[in-house]
Formats: sequence, structure tokens, C-alpha cells
Amino acid sequence: MANTKILVVEDNPFSRELVVDLLEAAGYAVVQFQDGANLLERVKQERPDLILLDLLLPGVDGLTLAEQLRADPETQGVAIVALTAEARPEKQAFALRAGFHGYLTKPLDKEALLQTIACLLEQREPTNGGTIRRFPPLVSPKKPRLLVVDDNAKNVELLTALMQAEGYKVVSASDGLEALAQVAAAPPDLILLDIMMPGLDGYAVCRQLKERPETRLVPIVLLTALGAEDHLIRGIESGADDFLTKPFSQAELTARVRSLLKLKAYTDELEHAEAMLVTLGRTVEAKDPYTQGHCERLSAYSVALARALGRPPEELMALDRGGALHDLGKIGIPDAILLKPTGLGEAEWAIMREHPAIGERICLPLRSLKPVLPIIRHHHERWDGSGYPDGLSGEAIPLTARILQVVDIFDALTTARPYKPALSHAAAIRALQDEVARGWRDPHVVQPFIELVERGGLPEVSQAS
Repeated sequence: MANTKILVVEDNPFSRELVVDLLEAAGYAVVQFQDGANLLERVKQERPDLILLDLLLPGVDGLTLAEQLRADPETQGVAIVALTAEARPEKQAFALRAGFHGYLTKPLDKEALLQTIACLLEQREPTNGGTIRRFPPLVSPKKPRLLVVDDNAKNVELLTALMQAEGYKVVSASDGLEALAQVAAAPPDLILLDIMMPGLDGYAVCRQLKERPETRLVPIVLLTALGAEDHLIRGIESGADDFLTKPFSQAELTARVRSLLKLKAYTDELEHAEAMLVTLGRTVEAKDPYTQGHCERLSAYSVALARALGRPPEELMALDRGGALHDLGKIGIPDAILLKPTGLGEAEWAIMREHPAIGERICLPLRSLKPVLPIIRHHHERWDGSGYPDGLSGEAIPLTARILQVVDIFDALTTARPYKPALSHAAAIRALQDEVARGWRDPHVVQPFIELVERGGLPEVSQAS
């Protein structure tokens, strides 16, 4: 940890001293500032691994400073965690969109602080030199990178010259197999793909790329001398985003490429927003050291159960995201309640029960998370209608929520907590069966899950993230 440098920017001397003492006691190297004056230059000089930045500073606010750090290529790879007394989830979501990787509310909880930092530092990526580790930049300064795929060298030369003249970086492949290998190694921002090639033709390459989750959003423009309608239909069916017939107009090609790259940039922003919400969900989890790895296990277990139930791919994807986001709303619950080691009073439970609705509100603006919203809102409903927040019963509870709640209970039972030891799988199964008998859980979901556990079908997931 001594090689990990953390920069603390806090104008309140008491809060700053407290944070610095906690970090130094944990073995981190700490640099502290009382204001944000010339922060960009200070960060470039100090080269910290992570910044703890107060949102309310004299002269300039933390959101503005974060935007400045994100806009500069030299500093945009450093993780920034917001420090603030403002606990509203809407404020936290806004801060994440502004470029923060995490969000901590004051007065700071020691465990939450250290666990959040540890969680974020584990996500760092090595640089090319392999010595200094940095977060991937939230804003890419790179020019769009295009892949040209054509077995005709003259066509490759022409397309490369045209695209480079537009300011794009261009790489090429001479056949379908080489194209797939290049995309696997480094997915481009757009592909110009010839159809008629020896071996694997353009249709097959396009179809394979669109079937893979990691490449399905890369725009593909099919280029061909074939103008018949059936070729156009085959191109659309293979998943192509656009189709140009040779000889093509240079102006039309560049216009379509520009349009698709704008759409790709918008899609990347949405994916980044999702990634930030997932990071926020992991930050919530990190507040409690006893729940480390819980999100990963829920994602893996619920997807395995859904697959056993024969659910479609879109539900598997929703459950994968739901594992990380289901308790996101707990960011709006005071730590005094969230981390209370003893039982909660009725008033405290009323506040705790708000977290599904808070999580839904945070994720609501992202259309891509629409399939996940029912999981977030309804994972605490009960089969007999005695759950919350809406008191849904039976099949009115979305199936994806019923799936996740079963594995959520199982994971809670089989991991240790300050107030209980971890139960064996057999004991956890008996507890689930008891909840079915009480009318709380869907027997048609619990029984297949029990069968999955008994035949060893649960994926192996580390108990610690």
C-alpha cells in the first residue's frame, strides 16, 4: 500500500485530518490540500492513484474540478471519489455522471472509506509499461479506429486513404478469419466489411460479431458489388448496420461512417453510465466487509438458475446486471441504519424499505436498464403479498425478481455475518423450503434452485471481490 498514493482535497481541517489519519494508518501514502486551487497541476505533479475530493470547496466546486481532470489526457485515468454531506441519491448519480468513480457521505465511516478505496483500486488496469496502474479513462482522447476488411489489396488501399483523410486510424484484414482475430484482439469503433471473400464471407463474419456480447455494438458497413435485393436482405439479417454498393460515392461513405460513429459514441456513453452505476453498486457493497463478493455471486447464481429454467438471453443479461444493481438504492440509506450491528427499529425499517424505489429512480433514466428495473424494485416482494415496496403477490411479481430474491436469500444464509455464522448448503436449503411453506417464495423457482445446488450446478465465485 505504501506505493499507493492518495490525494485528499478537503477544506475542513477536522475532516481532512481524520481522513489522512485513517489512510496513513492503513498504509497509504497521502498528500493533502485544503482547496482546489491549481488542482490539475497538482495532480500532474503528484501523480496519485486515487483522489478523495470534497464537493464543496472555496472558490471552485468539486464537480467542476472533476470535469477538468476528466478533460485532460494526463489526469483522466485517475480515480476520483466524492466526499460530501449530501446523501440524496439524485446528487450521487449526478456526481457519477460528472466523472466520479465513487461517492462517500460525511461523517465518514472508517470501514466504508477503506473498503471503497480497496474496491476501486482492485479495478485499476496496467499501463503499457506494466509498472504504473491507472483506471481506464472515462473520456477517450483517441481518434476513432476503423477496420477495413477486403481480399482486394487495391480496395483496402483506397478505403484506408479515404478514411485516414477523414482523420481516422485505420487497420486492415485480408479475409474473414483475420478480421475476427483482429476484432478479438482489439475491437474497432467501426468495420468496413466486404461481402465476397474466400473462406469466411462478410455475412458470416458480421453474423458472428453480432452474436458476441463484446462486439455486437460495433457498427458494421457491408460493402459489395452485388446489388440484388436478396443480398441486401441477407446483409440486414446478418446484423449489418449499413450497406453500400460498389462503386460507392466517397461523400456518401464518409457521411454514413460519420453518422454511425456518432451513434457508437452515444452507445459508449450509455455503456459507461451503466458501468458507473455498477461501480456505485459495488461501492455500496464495499461499505460492509461481510458482503464482499455478494454482487458477483448473485449475478452468477441467478443467471445459472434462469438458464436452468430455460429463460431467454435478454433475461439472463438483466439478471447479470441486476446482481450488481439490485441494492443500489442503499446508497440513499444513512450509514447509521445500513451498518447498524443490532436489529432495526420500526422507523429504521421504514427507511430501509425505501431502497428498492431509490435504486429504481437512479437507474430509470437509462433505457438500456429497463429490463433491470423490475429486479431492482421487486426483489423484496413475497409470494403471499407481504413483501415491499408494492405488496405484489404470486405471478404479479416479475419472474426475474423472483429468481434473484431466491439466490439473494441463499447467499445471505451461506455467508458469515457479524451476528451469525455461515450456514451449510443443506441448512440453507431447509430455510428456503421453510419460506416456501410460509408462503413467502415461489415454489416453482425455489425447487429448481435446490436441484441446481444439489447437483453442484452453482458457478464457482470467490467469496471476496
